[in-house]
Amino acid sequence: KKPGLQKPIARTFKEQPPLVPHAVDNFDEITVEENQCMSCHSLEKFKEKNAPKVGDSHLDSSKKAVTMDRYQCNTCHVPQVDAKPLVDNTFVGNLPPKKK
Repeated sequence: KKPGLQKPIARTFKEQPPLVPHAVDNFDEITVEENQCMSCHSLEKFKEKNAPKVGDSHLDSSKKAVTMDRYQCNTCHVPQVDAKPLVDNTFVGNLPPKKK
């Protein structure tokens, strides 16, 4: 799906990386020179694109750029899909319910 058209799946445990709520099949490989995720999620673009901002934990000490330690987004963030599980899963998250 295109960015912004799919409701994000809620996280199930603290510090869980958010899932990517759009397809990334047509994204180029992330390299030192190019990271297409940053065309929407960077500090400079997220408001204009109405996208979540890259996490503060991903910024360098100047808080103005993404640290190279966190630059490879797809190491932790994966596209969400509504697919039938391949194996039984009994995992239950441990986040407290959101306050209303």
